[in-house]
Amino acid sequence: MEIRFYELQNRMDELETNKIRIGHRARRLSLMKQLAYMSLKWERYHNVDVRDIYRD
Repeated sequence: MEIRFYELQNRMDELETNKIRIGHRARRLSLMKQLAYMSLKWERYHNVDVRDIYRD
């Protein structure tokens, strides 16, 4: 009975570790996407010519 308890506890620890890894990966990918989008917007901002803004 005691062996089964330890097996169950080990299995729960493995599941918790996997859950943390998956959550961390998802947050990291979300941050990467957000930074890439911000970088793209920054590049577009710098490519705008001042004459285009104040064109008559």
